[in-house]
Amino acid sequence: SFEVKDWYRWVSQSLALFANPGPVLTWASVHRMHHAYNGTELDPHSPNKKGFWKVYCSRWSDGIRIKRKFLRGLIDDSSVVFFHRYYFKLMMILALVLFIIHPLVFVFGLAMPIVLAFHGYGMINAYTHKNNTVVNNWIANILTAGEGYHKNHHERPREWMIGNKWYHMDTG
Repeated sequence: SFEVKDWYRWVSQSLALFANPGPVLTWASVHRMHHAYNGTELDPHSPNKKGFWKVYCSRWSDGIRIKRKFLRGLIDDSSVVFFHRYYFKLMMILALVLFIIHPLVFVFGLAMPIVLAFHGYGMINAYTHKNNTVVNNWIANILTAGEGYHKNHHERPREWMIGNKWYHMDTG
C-alpha cells in the first residue's frame, strides 16, 4: 500500500462519508480478504460463490467475519479508528447539516451520491468477477470513472492507477 500524510487520511475519510462506503477499517479489511481469497468460498465479492444479486446488493461487511490479520496496520491509524468508532454519528450529523442547509442539498449532496456509489460498488463486484477469475469490464469502467479495469487492479494491487494504456479512462 502507499503512504499518505495524516491530513490526507482525515480529509479523504471525511469526503468518503458522502458516498457512505462504511468505515475504512471495515471495507479495507474486507477488500484485503477479497484479494487473499479471490474466487474461493471465502471471497466476499465472488458472484460465482455468493450469487450475482447478493454480491451486487451487499454492503462491504454483510455477515462477513474479518480475520485479525486483515486488520493489521489499519487499527494502528488513529483516523481509521476514529471514523470506525463514530461513523454512524458522523453520517447522521452530515445528513442533518445538509438537510438544514436545504433539503435539495441533502438530496443532491448526500442521498444521490450514496445511491450512485452503491451501484458503483455493486457493478465492480458483480460484473468484474466471472467464473472464478477477475476481468476488466469497459461498461463498468465508464459508469464508475475508471474502476472497471479490475483485472489490472488485481494484477497490480499496490498501484493507485489501474489503466494500462494511454487511452484507458482512469481517474486514479
